[in-house]
Amino acid sequence: MIVRQISWGVLLNKVDKVTIRLTPQQAAAIDSLVEGEGFKNRSDVIRKAVDTLTIGEMPPDPNEVRVVLDDWVAMALHGLVGIKRYQNMDTAVSEMLKQQLLSMNVDEIKAQIEWLAEWGESMRTAKEVFDHEVKKVSDYVRK
Repeated sequence: MIVRQISWGVLLNKVDKVTIRLTPQQAAAIDSLVEGEGFKNRSDVIRKAVDTLTIGEMPPDPNEVRVVLDDWVAMALHGLVGIKRYQNMDTAVSEMLKQQLLSMNVDEIKAQIEWLAEWGESMRTAKEVFDHEVKKVSDYVRK
């Protein structure tokens, strides 16, 4: 997911206009970021690149999650974005995660955690149980 950083000049409506020349490949790369990564326009992409080069990356947002997608998942989501099912990849991934979490049986996971504690399997954490459940669901989806 993309973290947006707005420079102070933009917030104060004080900006300098700069004209640049790009190769067709560079312009296409910027356009794909606009379409797939949630930027509003080419200027947003370029401002983010300049900010990253000059002041470095922003500290991570605790609500931001970086997701590495399998090739087939990425292709499927790009397809859904392409047919306008989702506005961009950020929205597609976010909605898919929400749907997955809503479909999980929280009571079943809680019972498994209690069962593990009861049987003395203290080495296995709640996160490991949760990860196992997510893997089971994703393995099922892949079939």
